[in-house]
Amino acid sequence: MTNWNTNYTYFITYSCYTRKMTVLLNGKEPLSRNSAILQYMNEPFYRWCGVLPELLYRELGEDYRVVYTGRQEEAEILKTIFRQYPHCLALEIRDFELQKPLQERMIALSRLMKEKNLPRLPQRVISAAFIGTKKALEKWKPLLGELDVKNQYCSVTVHTAEWAELSGTDRNAVVFALCATEEEQEDALERLNGRGYAFLLTETGPVGFQSVTGHSFVYGITEKDFFSVIFDCLLLFPLAECFAQYASDLRRSVREVQTGRKLEALLAVKSCIYVKAPERIEVGTSESFIIETEPEDVKLPGLTFEYQLPGIVTCNEQRVFGEKAGRTKVRIFEKGSAEPLCELSFEVYTRNRIRGLLLSDYSKAIGVGDILRLTCSWQPEDADNADSLQWYSDQEKVAMVTAGGNVKALSPGMCRIYCAAEKVSAFCSVEVKPYLTGFTLPFDKGEPLHLAVGETRKIRCRVEPEGAIDGRLIFSSTDLMTVNAGDGQITGVADGEADIIVENAGKRFREQFHVVVGRGNPPQVPTKKKFFGLFG
Repeated sequence: MTNWNTNYTYFITYSCYTRKMTVLLNGKEPLSRNSAILQYMNEPFYRWCGVLPELLYRELGEDYRVVYTGRQEEAEILKTIFRQYPHCLALEIRDFELQKPLQERMIALSRLMKEKNLPRLPQRVISAAFIGTKKALEKWKPLLGELDVKNQYCSVTVHTAEWAELSGTDRNAVVFALCATEEEQEDALERLNGRGYAFLLTETGPVGFQSVTGHSFVYGITEKDFFSVIFDCLLLFPLAECFAQYASDLRRSVREVQTGRKLEALLAVKSCIYVKAPERIEVGTSESFIIETEPEDVKLPGLTFEYQLPGIVTCNEQRVFGEKAGRTKVRIFEKGSAEPLCELSFEVYTRNRIRGLLLSDYSKAIGVGDILRLTCSWQPEDADNADSLQWYSDQEKVAMVTAGGNVKALSPGMCRIYCAAEKVSAFCSVEVKPYLTGFTLPFDKGEPLHLAVGETRKIRCRVEPEGAIDGRLIFSSTDLMTVNAGDGQITGVADGEADIIVENAGKRFREQFHVVVGRGNPPQVPTKKKFFGLFG
């Protein structure tokens, strides 16, 4: 190793349950799409663990550090591998966000199957082939006979064979090579080359994992530690793969969403992320991504997006934007991952929506109980949302409106009646007034009103209630040559008599009084003229 100063740190995460590896450079920069590492992103651990250090160095041509997040089973192996590589300056091991050993996941799966009465799939059988010399097989045979791994969805069957029988061994069997010496170990590595992963159990060196050559993992073993070492090997690959495949197959047979998500959680090493969004988006608008996690209330990861046809939509971590009309698909990735979280389809469309509304009235006064018919016109006339007009009142205690624009006055007050079409609206201000209940004259109508010729008197009637919509009073005279009446102004024109009729605007209420002009009554000179006479 050179020095500890480097600007490059790889953040690597791997899950054996999904066979997914993510690699980030400096925690945010994903690998280039031309990286040689990408071919291993969905490969099992044994295919890349031995070559990964060199691949990381080739990516940069510089020394680097590694932060690895994964199971302890894989982490212990990587510690040995990276420790022996000169360009890796440091290795930090981190636990999964969801820490749950394989044994606990197996128990949880069994419990879930029982609680939800899930269908039982055919039990998966792991074939373990122990290969060695006749002497080695005889030595370990008693312990091999005691090896028993079985549960409701998988079991391990044990077979033994001498090296001469290796070629006839099931290619799908997990091979355990038994070696007593370093010479036997070297010979076993050569024989196992090109056969997939295998475990080489040697009686030399320390107990437990020692090294990896190609796809062969070397473990030290003694009679005392036999079962613990074998179990460590089974946990590393065979049992993990069997569990993951069984849970995945079971998930595909379950239609109930929540149960399906619980099965996915059994395979998860961090919170499960579910991303949804409306499929149809209007040009120039956007829709929110709906992101759910299992478990809930966890920190969301950074997301990247891959577009089938660029330019139709664009995305950020919160929303998807409609850019131009067309159809496309978007693959959503967690940053650094080669496997997408999901793939969403989008249709972006254009609209000929209403851009302006005009009501038949801008302002209107109506009486309690009246019905006002409002109509609405729009532009453009061929708008595609003309049938989606919505009517509403901002004060429904004052007036309410039907879907057809009929406004019913309920109680005195002010309100606005709106007509809306998506992003535009128009309103009519409506004042609801009470109707007149009656009015009274300011004098006793049983006695005639006396006026001099030329005299004018303002008649102020009391109306109930004030502000009634039909509260305007209309005055008329039975003899205009004697008495003139207009807007409450009564004027004596010539000697004589006449009746004054007072009606409200709706002619529902009527009063009448008698007027006598002159007839010995001295004319009353208007005050204004009297002042002119004094000072003129």
